[in-house]
Amino acid sequence: MMGQPEEGPRKIFGSLYDLLIMDPYPKELLPFRDILQRHILGTWPLAPGDEVLGEPVLRRAACRGRQWRA
Repeated sequence: MMGQPEEGPRKIFGSLYDLLIMDPYPKELLPFRDILQRHILGTWPLAPGDEVLGEPVLRRAACRGRQWRA
């Protein structure tokens, strides 16, 4: 079941997110990690200072997902 966008990617993806932020994370998961990171950056309303999979968001990107309502 999907959660609310304000819950954030870590809460939505749970253990999978935790696995992908491990240092070092399993290298065989790199292609999937890249896909998930692009998905999160393209669908979540993120701003500079936020983190996605342990990496900082450097600039705000246009959110391609549905418009979130408060």
